[in-house]
Amino acid sequence: MGAVHIEDVRPGMVLSHDAYDRLGRTLYSRGAPLDELAIKTLEYWGITELLIDGHDQQSLEQARLAALDPAVVEAARQEATRRLGLCDLNHPAVGELHRAVVDKLALGGIPPRAKAPSRQERPQSGRRRVNSTKLLGGTVRLATLPPLVLKVLSLLKNPNVSLVQVADLIDKDISLSTKILTMANSAIYGFPEPIDSIGRAVNVVGADHLVNLALGVALINHFGAVPSQLVDMRGFWEHSLACAVLCRLLASAIGDNNKERCFVAGLLHDVGRLVMFRHNPEPSAEAVSQAWEQDRPLLDSEREVWGFDHAQLGGRLLRSWRFPAGLTEAVEFHHAPPTDSAHREVALAHVADVMAHATGLGQSGSPLAPALSIQAWESLHIPVSAVAAVAAQAERQLADIGSILLADVPL
Repeated sequence: MGAVHIEDVRPGMVLSHDAYDRLGRTLYSRGAPLDELAIKTLEYWGITELLIDGHDQQSLEQARLAALDPAVVEAARQEATRRLGLCDLNHPAVGELHRAVVDKLALGGIPPRAKAPSRQERPQSGRRRVNSTKLLGGTVRLATLPPLVLKVLSLLKNPNVSLVQVADLIDKDISLSTKILTMANSAIYGFPEPIDSIGRAVNVVGADHLVNLALGVALINHFGAVPSQLVDMRGFWEHSLACAVLCRLLASAIGDNNKERCFVAGLLHDVGRLVMFRHNPEPSAEAVSQAWEQDRPLLDSEREVWGFDHAQLGGRLLRSWRFPAGLTEAVEFHHAPPTDSAHREVALAHVADVMAHATGLGQSGSPLAPALSIQAWESLHIPVSAVAAVAAQAERQLADIGSILLADVPL
């Protein structure tokens, strides 16, 4: 008898202890054989590990890796260690993430490393580099929001407005409402009955959650094409979407009810980098190249080249757009969450970003995962056993909703 992570539970395994949800309700009793439906149900309720007759996690992992070529396992271990080179591998959460990444790479193969734009390929825009004081001070026009988002934010400022009214506004945008409904019917929610209208989505998802989700989805297509020499836009948005999915799953694992706001925080966490790419391609290319050539954080290269980083710029941008404080802080501090923040999505976006980089879901332009803030991790009280389970769930959900939200992003 031992604890087994939910992603390693297989049909036919038998519970050696009752399985409870977060409220203490019994989902399945001791001695129950598990089938595929039972395992999916347990995942839906946020169960991250189970006590199983005759199995334990360590033995399962050893057996799985023992069947592989030792050279393959060692290469996977080295790549996982490189990706997490800024983190303390002795910390239990980092150690568990490292184990999950080794497992994934050993079984699925190590993809070729992304390449930095070569110096001769960098676009020659002819633009002069923007003064950092002007850029951060807001005297330079960075970007304007899509009309729908402006209208939604304007309505939200009115304390007397009904969120149902906001949902009606979203319903009038056919493209956006179609994506929202497709999302609501995807595996990320797992509702048993089809959701065929925004009104129905308001009832089952919640009006406030729907608005947060709509704001995030509307912004994906807001930023136009970026020169391909600078960044793989598909990879960039896959990373952002992976961070969004991870942020939502982590919120669910700790019982946070603001899951959609956490989703948007993850989706927008690198929005400052997009502004850099669009408005000043040459220094952006310089920062990316330095990071990959020297295998160091892109954040450090940005500070050298620009005098500030994408997190600072993104926070300033969302503040100018008058986004909610929690989302603004999550974008501004996703690399270094302050210990005194009143918004849990700040720490969640940080942990999700570390996990997205480590697991290689998409590519933001940085070769390394950010250093995990131990204070942020401890403030969330996430069980270590949730790390691998959440990572596995995120990969499955990303494959599902990526085809929805990224349909218009070139491959």
